[in-house]
Amino acid sequence: MFDLSSGERAQLQLAVAEYLVESNFMESAKVFCREAGISVPTPGERQTLERRWRSVLRLQRRVVELERGGPVQQTSKEWSVRAPSVVALKGHRGGVSSVAAHSASGVVVSAAEDGAVKLWDVDRRALLATLASHIDAVTHVSLDEDRLLACSADGTAKLYDLVDDGAAARATLRGHEGPVLCGSFLPARRGMVATAGRDGDVRAWDERGFARRVSQNALGEDRWVRAIAAVDDADDDCWLALAGSSDVAHLSRVSPDDGALDAETVRVEGHAHQLEAVAWAPKTVLGPSLILATASRDATVRVWRFDAPRRTVASVAVLDGHASWVRALCWFPCAKRLVTASDDRSLKVWEVQAAHRCLRTIDAAHASFVTTIALHGPSAQLVSGGADKLIKLWDCR
Repeated sequence: MFDLSSGERAQLQLAVAEYLVESNFMESAKVFCREAGISVPTPGERQTLERRWRSVLRLQRRVVELERGGPVQQTSKEWSVRAPSVVALKGHRGGVSSVAAHSASGVVVSAAEDGAVKLWDVDRRALLATLASHIDAVTHVSLDEDRLLACSADGTAKLYDLVDDGAAARATLRGHEGPVLCGSFLPARRGMVATAGRDGDVRAWDERGFARRVSQNALGEDRWVRAIAAVDDADDDCWLALAGSSDVAHLSRVSPDDGALDAETVRVEGHAHQLEAVAWAPKTVLGPSLILATASRDATVRVWRFDAPRRTVASVAVLDGHASWVRALCWFPCAKRLVTASDDRSLKVWEVQAAHRCLRTIDAAHASFVTTIALHGPSAQLVSGGADKLIKLWDCR
């Protein structure tokens, strides 16, 4: 028996049913759907097999690129952000608060103050689905291989299984006392996720949505958590970078047993104002150390080197050039450059390995604050979201 999740099994059954219908094997389709407990698809209604085949081809191209020393190994000179944007995706009725991009497929997810989560097909530049399960603003979205996590100001987070035509609800995570502002899948803890919010707590959940552990006041008394990022070190220990209503970020090891945070955290100090975002660099070319970038309301980005075994942090660079709060940042796969987004409406590309300088500025990237960015690796495009309710795609090669 194949070890498939419920979402994967549903995708496979739907694809088989569509194939039978489109091939005009109607009697076989009816028998199969009856046995599988699903409805018989309408001819031409969906294109599950077509999208799945495109995903397979995309993955094949990705494998070939990696075997040839592809994008992950290419030099930093080949990664930047090109203006103008390729397309502006419309659909949200409120400012866009978060975007996330799938690492292998053509799916990009956006969340907004209108309470909606939208899934987009980057290849077709079309809307796949809208999830309207929250009753307040959706503050953050995150993706792993086959799941979606959405956090909301309504005090809950929701887990979804990714399916070819969107996402299927898996669990609602309840327990925070106030808005849930951020969340992350834990790479070294398969199936587990962490969420955090205005109550200052970090909660670990299993894949069924059951709370495993609560770490209260993760940043200190009366401090709330706005940003969270997870990474594995060389020993397969999982570390969380936490930031919020303080000018100090905290690094905490996650227990392999129940997701609890270590009582002693590593403090990352240097900013002059509250932090807005944190992001770990890709580990492809970094050696044993971990590299972290932090963005702040002091209009700067700082880059740090973290030695996990020794639990020490050293400053690598201070990137100063934005005219207002830096809201978001993301790394290019080469781990030598990163992109930042700001309330000054600009995007900036920075060299962080040697020169520590701004290489490119795209002014007026959005009509209002640029609130969120993510890199869609398969298409080599940057995804940005703004208070102007738009999601924009930008070529990066």
